[in-house]
Amino acid sequence: MIVETKVRIYLQQFERALRGLPESERQDALREIGSHLEDQLAAGTDVDIALARLGQPDTLAKFYLATYHLERLSGSSRTAAPSLPSVLPAMAFFASASLGGLFVIPVLALFLFVFSLIAVVLPIAGIARAFGAPWALITGPGGPVPIGWAIPLTIAVGLVSAAIAWGCLWLLRLYITLTSKVYRKWIATARPPTAVADQAAHT
Repeated sequence: MIVETKVRIYLQQFERALRGLPESERQDALREIGSHLEDQLAAGTDVDIALARLGQPDTLAKFYLATYHLERLSGSSRTAAPSLPSVLPAMAFFASASLGGLFVIPVLALFLFVFSLIAVVLPIAGIARAFGAPWALITGPGGPVPIGWAIPLTIAVGLVSAAIAWGCLWLLRLYITLTSKVYRKWIATARPPTAVADQAAHT
C-alpha cells in the first residue's frame, strides 16, 4: 500500500509538471514512466531507490517538454512550430544535460541565428543597392561593391550563409537527438543521472 501511494504521488507530480504537453503526449509519457516503475518494482528494486533514480518529477518532465518542443522546431513533429518562449527553456535543458552541451548548443544556436539573418538580410540589401538605395552600402575586400554586382554577389553570399545555417541546424538536431537517446537509455536502465552527462559529453 505504501509502495502504491509513493508511486501514485510521484506520477501525479510528474503529470502536473507535464501540463505544457498535449493530452496524448502527456499520457504517453505517463505510461512510459509508469511501465518503467512497474518493471523496476517487479525486479525487486526498492520503491524509494526506483524513484530516486528517476530524479525529481519536475526535472524528468522538463526532459519530455524539451524533447517535444525541439521536435516541433526541427520539423520531425506534425504539430505547429513552437513559440520562442517554449524553445529557449528546451534548449537550456539540453545544454545543461551535459558538460559539452553548455558549449555546443549555445554556439550552434548563435551561428544558426547569425547566418540565418545574413541569408535573409544581405540579398534584400543587394536588391536595394541595385536600385540605388543610399543606405544599402555593400563593401567587399576591395571597397564598395559595384551596383551591377550587388544582386548576384549578395545572393551568392546569402545562399552560402543559408547552407551554413542549415548545417548548424542539422548539427544542433543531431546533438539533441543523441543526448535525448542517452537520457531515455538512462530512464530505461535506471542508471545514475551523472552517467547521462558523462556519456553525452563524449558523444
